[in-house]
Amino acid sequence: MKIALWAGLGTIFLAPALAAIVSAAWGRDVVLIVPFDADLVPLNRLDWTRGQPVAPIYGTTIQRMRVIFPDPGKIIAPLEDPSLTLYKNERGDHPLQAQTVWFFARWIAMAGLALAALGAAFSIN
Repeated sequence: MKIALWAGLGTIFLAPALAAIVSAAWGRDVVLIVPFDADLVPLNRLDWTRGQPVAPIYGTTIQRMRVIFPDPGKIIAPLEDPSLTLYKNERGDHPLQAQTVWFFARWIAMAGLALAALGAAFSIN
């Protein structure tokens, strides 16, 4: 049962570490938008002035989030603010979020804790 103890302890530390690595290596901070038609964007640019939010030029803003493995075809780097990254969210699209990765990492770590507790309980005898 010492195997269960060590496997559980390893899982407790490995799950959050892997979540952090995945988020850092393959994640990208974006502003999720529902895109406007391509014909509407040039008209919105004419109406935009410096100091106003940039995202409404390209679509309706949903929220900021960290997306894991973003589709490069859905990323918009606006000319008005190159530091901003917009991500097109079309109907039925559900990008993998860092929040979801961390959710599963927590549950896996808790399962590792239970496994370690069982391994420790049976190793004492």
